[in-house]
Amino acid sequence: MSKFIRIKTKGSKRKSWWRLEVDRIFNWAGGYSFLGGDDVIYETVEAKSFEDLDWSKTYLNQPDSDAGWLDRNGRFYGCDSRDHDACAWFLLKKKVSELEKTGWVRVYGPPECYLTWTVQGRLSAEQRNWLSRRGYVIRDDD
Repeated sequence: MSKFIRIKTKGSKRKSWWRLEVDRIFNWAGGYSFLGGDDVIYETVEAKSFEDLDWSKTYLNQPDSDAGWLDRNGRFYGCDSRDHDACAWFLLKKKVSELEKTGWVRVYGPPECYLTWTVQGRLSAEQRNWLSRRGYVIRDDD
């Protein structure tokens, strides 16, 4: 078991999990920093790995975002536009390939963006409704 802390580091607006080892903190990608006096600790837990932590209380969970994942039932899981893969793994507890294979929509941003969404296969009725209600372009062959 390792000790993990959910913190907001100095200069950041985002809460995230870090593994604590003596005076250093390590992020899930392996980068490290030193715990500083301006860092705000929100929670401390013991866990085996980053995958076992509750990421819903971190920057990965952004329900009001224009980017994220849309499941086959039309439920949207918002994240930052550059965090789809981390959101899939840590928040949704699934591999990106699994989401894509089972027909989840990867939403990149608001409808006015150049590339707004992708899906492997055909949209479900619920996904089609969710996208069209928000102004995304859907072609007849989607």
